[in-house]
Amino acid sequence: MSRIIILLLFVSLAHAIIPYPQSFEYADNFLLLGPSPNVNSPEHVKDTVNNALDQIHSSQHRRLSIALGGEDVESLTDSTPVITSVDVNIENDMPIQDIFNQPIDDRDESYYLNIPYMESDITATISSANVLGLHRALSTFQQLFYKHPSQDKHYLTNAPITINDAPEFGWRSVMLDTSRNYYNKDSLLSLIDTMSFVKLSVFHWHMTDQHSWPLVTDVHPELYEQGAYPGMLYTQQDVDDIINHARSKGVDVVIEMDLPGHTQSVAESHPELVSCIDRRPWSQYAAEPPAGQLDLENDDVIPFVESILDDLLPRTQSKYFGTGGDELNPACYDMTLEELAPLVRSFQSALTDKLSEYNKTAVVWHELSTEYEMPLSDGTLVINWSTADFTSQILASQPSSVGIIHAASDYMYLDCGTGGWLGGAPDGTSWCDPFKSWQKIYSFDAYANMNESDRNRVAGGETTLWSEQADSANFESLIWPRAAAGAEVFWTHPAPETRTANADDALYRMNDVRYRLVDRGVHAAALQPLWCAVRPGKCDI
Repeated sequence: MSRIIILLLFVSLAHAIIPYPQSFEYADNFLLLGPSPNVNSPEHVKDTVNNALDQIHSSQHRRLSIALGGEDVESLTDSTPVITSVDVNIENDMPIQDIFNQPIDDRDESYYLNIPYMESDITATISSANVLGLHRALSTFQQLFYKHPSQDKHYLTNAPITINDAPEFGWRSVMLDTSRNYYNKDSLLSLIDTMSFVKLSVFHWHMTDQHSWPLVTDVHPELYEQGAYPGMLYTQQDVDDIINHARSKGVDVVIEMDLPGHTQSVAESHPELVSCIDRRPWSQYAAEPPAGQLDLENDDVIPFVESILDDLLPRTQSKYFGTGGDELNPACYDMTLEELAPLVRSFQSALTDKLSEYNKTAVVWHELSTEYEMPLSDGTLVINWSTADFTSQILASQPSSVGIIHAASDYMYLDCGTGGWLGGAPDGTSWCDPFKSWQKIYSFDAYANMNESDRNRVAGGETTLWSEQADSANFESLIWPRAAAGAEVFWTHPAPETRTANADDALYRMNDVRYRLVDRGVHAAALQPLWCAVRPGKCDI
């Protein structure tokens, strides 16, 4: 009898979904997924549903238990009911591109999922307002199932299930820097697949920086011909392929050109447009080597940048575009901050006007708002990369029409704690030590350090990977599964009082999603010994 009680208790833990739904009702009955469920859906999403079912059927992921689901075999008999149909109801057929043309807060990602329990011919029902909500529902649906320990079948443990779900915030992102080191296209496609699986909504693609200019454009080909690592480019076809793939997964791609700082790569072809090119000692002129910023006193700089935007903006499909604005060093111009500020404001105004021509909205780093007191246009999103307690200062610097994206370096920076990368400093550490564990990310409160009246200004947040020590070879283990903790923070946003200090309530689910990702070919880092992962609570302090 005691063994049965323990088993049922453990079954109750098996709803290992990341991010956890806003409303989740379940019991403890087993169901099998039929080998070829009948899909009743609008024709334009049938392939999307079938692809999700194929992912389930190809999964080898077994339930995290001492016997890796072996305890479930006695419950999985010939009489176990089978899901034979999946019904999909979508209120409108708005193309996903039309959704991505909307402001982030207007995008409806809500869904309803119902899986009843009966003796035979079970129909799972998914309802959503649009195709974006369907993507989120299918991510949840896939995470409900486990591979049968001994047969080519998949099952869930907690029927009947009713889920009503929607995100707390629209902007749920991974930011990846592809300038300092290069990521091949397949790596970015894989990243997008994994983001979609945990309901992340935006791929913030920090494409250009001081180290390289990998972006191929029709105008100024000399930028990438001379300013990129040889052969390490993103062609127009690559960019189109990545955007289109992301769109098919429910992920919006927001490209960033970091301007006017972080532009030494421009000096490789246009030294006349860049100030303090590789000036030494670099620490006096830049946040890291090599120094170089667009010369804001040169009248040719703004027309030069505008010509690039005229070429690129029609090809970016998002409502949003990143224009940078971070870490400008006045010493690079032999100026004070007060002398530089009017030039920065004039430059950013020109970029904002150009974005407006293409109905785009700027995403900027917080320095424009706090250091340069830039009046930002309605809808602009400001990224806080400073510490979390800096949020209130950013909000106070702008009107209520300007939103904020959380990327606090003391919580969300994934490259912290990996050691120093500068030569000549064998004992060097990263500037943002220590390592940001998934527990640290999970403890983040998006509403801290702000007035209640400002809460509607939070667009969401992102985990961030700068690539001084990352590229296609190791980035997955740096991002995953920690970014999944960020996915839950900005989807569910559990109230701080409901979380324990080390997020014990989420540990089983984080372990489960990590093994799911590994099963999908993702090099996600282990969180615990497997012995601990299958014995929740046994490795607590």
